[in-house]
Amino acid sequence: MSDGVIFSGISGVGKDYVLDRLKEDGCDFLRLNMGKLILDEMGSGAMQNSEDGIDAAFEKARRILMRDIGRVILNLYNVYGENLASLHSNQDRLITLPARKSVVIEAEPEIIVARREKDKGLRNRAQNSVDEVAKMQEISTEVAKAVAKKKDANIKIFRNDGKLDMGDVEDFIED
Repeated sequence: MSDGVIFSGISGVGKDYVLDRLKEDGCDFLRLNMGKLILDEMGSGAMQNSEDGIDAAFEKARRILMRDIGRVILNLYNVYGENLASLHSNQDRLITLPARKSVVIEAEPEIIVARREKDKGLRNRAQNSVDEVAKMQEISTEVAKAVAKKKDANIKIFRNDGKLDMGDVEDFIED
């Protein structure tokens, strides 16, 4: 089985940025993007609805994590939905993944909103209010904590507000 790490946080928090920096610093891992896996499954045309596509993507990720291929970091947003009333959690799906560590990336909601605004021409991200982003981040982190507890996995929360020490992230992942 691979050395799996679930890497989560809401859209705009800087997960991709942190993973890019880890790669640049020489950290060795296979990077899986759950959003891309879901889009691939949905684009195959075989799925009847979005939940089927999400299930298929998680199954694909589980199979990859089961292989003995070294460190695999699964980058995902563990809750999804555009408004707070319709947020859904991937908690049950995450529990089935063979990963021994969980990294949560958080940032100040104002920073996340500013990042989303700056990237809106490049990415399709919801433009939520600061209060909505704060609530989504709180829910996302609580899901990550619940999954880690249920799996008896190590979890660490890092703040990406401009002063994140990549060495701390790498030390946690490699420990």
